[in-house]
Amino acid sequence: MLETVSPRSSWARRLHELISARPRMNLTGMGIPEDWADDGFWAKHLAP
Repeated sequence: MLETVSPRSSWARRLHELISARPRMNLTGMGIPEDWADDGFWAKHLAP
């Protein structure tokens, strides 16, 4: 939905930067797969 409303949003990139900058977290415990950034949905929004 965000892509439709704001196609140039940097939200995905900012989320990735935030998670990467923090100490190692239990992403699986939060329902997020460890390789979430490699998923096609996220990867297309994280590409430069």
